[in-house]
Amino acid sequence: MKRVRYALSAIGIAPVIGLPMPMAHAAAAVTHSPKVAKTVSLVHNRTHTGLAATCSSFYSPKKRSDSPHNLTERVYYDQPAGELDCVAHVKGSIADHTASREMRTRIYSHPGGNRTFQGFHSGTILANETSFNSYPNARGDQVCIAIVSESFHSIVRAGPICINLIPSG
Repeated sequence: MKRVRYALSAIGIAPVIGLPMPMAHAAAAVTHSPKVAKTVSLVHNRTHTGLAATCSSFYSPKKRSDSPHNLTERVYYDQPAGELDCVAHVKGSIADHTASREMRTRIYSHPGGNRTFQGFHSGTILANETSFNSYPNARGDQVCIAIVSESFHSIVRAGPICINLIPSG
């Protein structure tokens, strides 16, 4: 019976009549369709107008601050005509000595909108506070900071606090 199976599988009849085939012939009988490569775009539109996401110059920088509890946020920005605000510098400070902490900076296209920037920056311990600086050079209308653990960015130690750059009303 074994010789009959080998003979039938060699000429291709064994699979049709349901007889077991040796593995070499079974592998040869399987056909695969060609794989199609997936493509992923790494370019994201960061502004409402579709312009480049970086800020080129600041003609009249503005400053906004917020200080709930012991965390202070200052945002230095400019608003080019018809575009999202251009955030040049974000400064955070916390009224204690916070070693092993970083400031997480997030910029959103508008309050509750798409995130256009995220960065983590170490601080400088001063006499009575720890100061953090970020230079995102990114566009957006809401800037949020939080003090997070240096080792685990998901552990928030203070904040978040947000400043909306678009006028309210």
